[in-house]
Amino acid sequence: MNTKDNKQNRVLVTGTMAFDEIITQSASSGRVIGGAATYISYSSSFFSNNIYVSSIIGNDFPLSFLEEMNSKGISTEMIEIAKEKKSFFWKGEYKNDFNTRVTHDTQLNALELYKPNLNKGLNDFRLVMLGNLEPGIQMEILSQVRNDDKFIILDTMNYWIDKTEKKLFEVISKANLIVINDEESKMLGKSDSLQKCAEYIMSFGPQYVIVKKGSEGAELFSKKQKSVIPAFTIKKVVDPTGAGDSFAGGICGYLSSRPKINFLEIHNSMIYGTVIASFCIQEFGVAGLQKLSAENVNERMLTFNEYLL
Repeated sequence: MNTKDNKQNRVLVTGTMAFDEIITQSASSGRVIGGAATYISYSSSFFSNNIYVSSIIGNDFPLSFLEEMNSKGISTEMIEIAKEKKSFFWKGEYKNDFNTRVTHDTQLNALELYKPNLNKGLNDFRLVMLGNLEPGIQMEILSQVRNDDKFIILDTMNYWIDKTEKKLFEVISKANLIVINDEESKMLGKSDSLQKCAEYIMSFGPQYVIVKKGSEGAELFSKKQKSVIPAFTIKKVVDPTGAGDSFAGGICGYLSSRPKINFLEIHNSMIYGTVIASFCIQEFGVAGLQKLSAENVNERMLTFNEYLL
């Protein structure tokens, strides 16, 4: 399913690469590899072998994992290694059938040193996926991309909305598509109506807003159109940690493979994003994404299409 490696289809993925430790009602993951950039790039790699990741890792991150990323068409040459620091670490626990998440530990470690520096000659990207990061870093990344026609997808979280709203809206004004959850959209739009929130966010520049609603699926808004995608039901959820990033990665990868990006293609990308995220939540960390194949994705797509009728 991968697109050919050519300059016109280069995809830039930014965000964290990290270690996670996840506790659920029935199991504990131990230390596993996670992070927004990891989930996004693995999901995107189903569609493209032309992905470049900008991130930072510590001296404890396994180089064998970077080799695996390269084998999937995910270039790791712009990933910095902080030799004196450990990698970003997050420990959290899910309760009440995954409806409540409690953070036990967050260690920024190497992330404190992250100053993105896109390689010259590798800064011409058709599509830029800004994974969840401090808005100032996201702006710094955008300032280094040399492509006036780039399509920018933005993710953020409630922490940045609460702490750096003004700076965040500067980044939002540069984005073509923003992907956030319903709680975050209500914080940004200051309304309980997702429609009004989307309209408010689009007034700052984005042409499209996707609102993720967890088990209730997702909604896509533009100034003239709206569509709704249901969730894909999984009987046994193991770990929902990377679901949102996997969803965004599927959207990013699919759009990078299309000759043009419009409302219909974004709607279609959400279907693929939903299916790919359904594999992610069946195992801890990125294990489910590591096993993705065209055969199992297409099989699940056939099942999902029945939901859409």
